[in-house]
Amino acid sequence: MLQILEKKLKRQLREKDFKELVFGSATTFFMRVLGMLAGTVFTFVMAKYYGASTVGAFHLSQTVLLLFTILTRLGMDTAIVKLFSENIAFNKWNNVLGIYNRVISSVIPLGLFWTVVLFFSSGLIAEHVFHKPYLKSYFQIISLGILPMAMRFVNSECYRGMRKLKLYAYSQNVSYFLYSIIVMLVLYFFHQSNSYIPNISFVIALAVLAITSSISVRSKINQNATESSPYLSKLEILKTSYPMMLSNSMMQISGWINTLILGSYVSDSDVGVYRVVLNVSSVCAFILVSINSVAAPRFAELYARKDLIGLARAARQTSAVNFFASIPIFVLIIVFRERIMGYFGNEFIIGASVLLFTMAGQFMNIFCGSVGSFLNMTGRQKEFQNILLICTLINLVSCFIFIPRYGLMGSAICTMLFMSSWNIISVVFIYRKYKIQTFYWPFTKIKQIDFMATENKTLVTDKETVLDTAAPVSHSPKVSVAIVGIQKSATSSLKNYLAEHPKLISHDRLEFTYFVNDNEYAQGYDRWFENDFDKNEAEGKLILVKNVGLVFWEEGLIRLKEHNPDVKIIMMLRNPADRAYSAYWYAVNRGVEKHKSFEEALKSDPKQYLRKADISIVSYYQQGHYFDLIQRLYYYFPEKNVKIILQEDLSKNGKQLMHDLFEFIGIDSSFQPDLAKKYNESASAKIKSLSNVNLEKIGIAKKIIHSIVTPKYRNILKRAFRKINSTKFEPPPLNSFTRQKLIDYFKPHNEKLGKLLNRDLSHWDK
Repeated sequence: MLQILEKKLKRQLREKDFKELVFGSATTFFMRVLGMLAGTVFTFVMAKYYGASTVGAFHLSQTVLLLFTILTRLGMDTAIVKLFSENIAFNKWNNVLGIYNRVISSVIPLGLFWTVVLFFSSGLIAEHVFHKPYLKSYFQIISLGILPMAMRFVNSECYRGMRKLKLYAYSQNVSYFLYSIIVMLVLYFFHQSNSYIPNISFVIALAVLAITSSISVRSKINQNATESSPYLSKLEILKTSYPMMLSNSMMQISGWINTLILGSYVSDSDVGVYRVVLNVSSVCAFILVSINSVAAPRFAELYARKDLIGLARAARQTSAVNFFASIPIFVLIIVFRERIMGYFGNEFIIGASVLLFTMAGQFMNIFCGSVGSFLNMTGRQKEFQNILLICTLINLVSCFIFIPRYGLMGSAICTMLFMSSWNIISVVFIYRKYKIQTFYWPFTKIKQIDFMATENKTLVTDKETVLDTAAPVSHSPKVSVAIVGIQKSATSSLKNYLAEHPKLISHDRLEFTYFVNDNEYAQGYDRWFENDFDKNEAEGKLILVKNVGLVFWEEGLIRLKEHNPDVKIIMMLRNPADRAYSAYWYAVNRGVEKHKSFEEALKSDPKQYLRKADISIVSYYQQGHYFDLIQRLYYYFPEKNVKIILQEDLSKNGKQLMHDLFEFIGIDSSFQPDLAKKYNESASAKIKSLSNVNLEKIGIAKKIIHSIVTPKYRNILKRAFRKINSTKFEPPPLNSFTRQKLIDYFKPHNEKLGKLLNRDLSHWDK
């Protein structure tokens, strides 16, 4: 068994993302330990100089502060991790700035409101809730920390959303107690007998942290953002955050329910034993919390990118890290449970057997993985809230069944049922929704269905866990050069010019669809390589492919990267207004576009089409978001492997462009292709009803055609048919009003593109 575990662990550590998860979690865990030490030192100094009564008053004040801080944040700090991550994934920093401004503008008035409420109701709370009137002044002082504490939570989660994990861990766990110690020691020498100093020190420390972290967060955002975007309204942010707040609250409420009901049936000493049992068993959860600090923004980013293969991999990796890190602690607690409980005193030893039940619940945490973070970060926060609500009700009912009968043991059974139920239900929900298995068990191989198949409602492939492979193993030469877009930008001509080079070989069909076609991808690269290339002719040459949908369909880029992360990428751009109009007539002539005018087509939603290829053609606006598409490329491939060119470069100075491209590819750049040839020129179908017919979709015809004609010759026949059915076509001039509308729309996108490419693109705005 140990050998299996060792083998599994070594294989996992070869994964780059797995290493990042391990070291990121270790950093967060280390900071949490430092935070605990800082908190212990703060309590020690407070006890030494101000006595036990002051320590008690401070901790009661801190409890009240945390409650009012929850009402101030309303889960927006957790939501900001998701919202930041999914926008940073596409380099949409203006959206990030807009989100931050919205959250801060919500937190500040809420914080001020609850500060006033607590300050003026401190006497009532102290007298009627705690029955200790002397706490009034302590509560009034701590009320001044509500807004700074909320800001500290929000800013630390901003760091996490930006993947600044060291800053996050320091801000979240260490800073406020460290600053409090310093302030308290300074103030001690001036007001030695003032028992309010710990509260004053804590509030000052929070204020310092709130100010410095706000400056830091805003500075990091402003390095990338040019202006604040009204991406989401405050209400939309609250719709995301509120269920997250309720989920966190229900976790705490369930713990309170068990303790309160237990206190009604057993002695105070038994309640004390139960709380110690919970604290000991929660050591395992300490690991998971550290891992979630790294995993949560990663889940949000991958989901935003629709990288569902990556999301499945991340979920499994997170579960694997949690398993390997938590199991040793789990085993030690189980084996030495009596000795551990004995450290708290002889009267606590009775909790050793009770600990077995709470540890059983913790085992489900270990086994199931980061299901809570997964659901919150993938837009399923409401479903997670409902799951916890159901399980909280189950917990309440079970408490009235088991606690009166079994006492301390009954409360532990209820805790086990609560933890197990929400974890198991979450695992089942995630699998039913996404076909992703979040749990990890190293002694079995788990089957995993491709996430993208679920989204497209068609099965792509059933394969072993995506940690091992994302596609069938291939033996054919890999793609070395890929033209990934953009559609209607003379990419066919570019591909053919490049293919004339003796060191390059390309396919005959218009587009190499393997990476974007789910069915082709499921059959494996070897099959489709043989359809398009002759292995003898390809020997010693670089494989060049073209598909203008690759940059548009992100899963295609993911597959290409997994196929060959060192591939050279070429992307050719055209004035987006001209490109959109050209794409419209191409769609009309192909029988794809049904709208009678370009203006009507612009108003329609591309998602109304079922086929990926059709959606790509009619996405007139989206295909022109060049800056965003390039940022997507840069996310998956190093910039040195990406070449961005303009169509006008090919027409104005084609020889120099071809020289530069051959040099970029790494082959003889002195070769010059015949640039006088034209390819894939605009054409109209003679019989439009036949322009988009695919006989292979007709059941019996498909069987007959496939049995007598190979894929390579089927492509030749398709091209020949289209050529026979085509006639030269010159589209009418674009309406000047519509053109200006397109120019105005694309102008901000073009400005960002010009800065990125360091080129003047102002002529596109005319």
